Amino acid sequence: NMRKLTKDDIELDEEGIIGLLKEIGSDVCVQLAGEAAGRCGEGYESKEVIYPERNAAIVKATDMKSFRDNLENNTIIKAVFSK
Repeated sequence: NMRKLTKDDIELDEEGIIGLLKEIGSDVCVQLAGEAAGRCGEGYESKEVIYPERNAAIVKATDMKSFRDNLENNTIIKAVFSK
C-alpha cells in the first residue's frame, strides 16, 4: 500500500542543489558560448564568468575588426540564436 509523498517527506540540501545547478548550468553555458563563438568566426571568443551567485559564459569580439562587424551585423546575437 503506497501513500503519496508530501513536501514534509522530503528534506532538500539547498546548498548541494545550488552547487549542482551552478556546475551543470556552467557546463552548458560554456559549451553553448563556445559553439556560438565558433559560428561567429575569427576574432571572437567565449569565456566563462564566475559570479558569487551563479556562473555564466560570454561571447565577445577580440579585435576592432570583429567589434565593428558585430556592431554592424549583430554577429554575436545571430550566432547565439542560430543552430
